[in-house]
Amino acid sequence: MRADHPLAREPLSIERYARVAHLSTMPYSSGRRHPIDVGLARAGIERRIVTTIPYFGLVPQVLLQSDLIFTAPRRAASRSITRRCCRSR
Repeated sequence: MRADHPLAREPLSIERYARVAHLSTMPYSSGRRHPIDVGLARAGIERRIVTTIPYFGLVPQVLLQSDLIFTAPRRAASRSITRRCCRSR
């Protein structure tokens, strides 16, 4: 999420995380679930994806112009992206 996102001001509960509008990148193979969603499903969580984009590199621009949030594995999140626009949790 962008640093000034309304949800950035307070702790993010699992319930709020699931309710908020999410941005997602397309999985590498069509017809397969995104690995993030597979992991969340194991924990009984389903996110509400409202926008899907084809490239990870577009994430910062979309987040800066919206109230969407984006979930990525910690090691996949680039420090340059985090410094430019986003808040990591």
